[in-house]
Amino acid sequence: MTGPPTAATASAFAPWWFDRVWTMQEICIITSTRYDTVFRWFQLVRTTGVRFGQKRGRDWNFSAHELYIFRLLAAFNRASIPIGPTQIRAIVAFAFDVNGASKIPEGRLIQAAPNAEFAVDAVRIFNAVIDATNPANEDVRAKYS
Repeated sequence: MTGPPTAATASAFAPWWFDRVWTMQEICIITSTRYDTVFRWFQLVRTTGVRFGQKRGRDWNFSAHELYIFRLLAAFNRASIPIGPTQIRAIVAFAFDVNGASKIPEGRLIQAAPNAEFAVDAVRIFNAVIDATNPANEDVRAKYS
């Protein structure tokens, strides 16, 4: 389940969507999540086989689509749903196709915890990430971070 976006899927996204410009520290700020938590999520996502993040020097950099994954994980975390391999696999299957190419989310992602069920409105989070990461909307970032 690895590989870059295909021509068909890449054309559905903004041209800058796959630029890996976000550092791990910026992901932590945007998601309001501690570094060690974000890094653990990153490690779990990488175990699924999806090409996720790119190492540049000492830092890992991420694209807006990868930021979208972190935002989903942060939503579950804020709802007090434990993030483990099961939740990671569900989110990866939701945001990537079987070949590992990014896909535009549709509908809702629903995850059950032992005593709770939590739904994330995928389109709403996708639009928030688009607005917050679009280079033309620099002032919008503060709205979502």
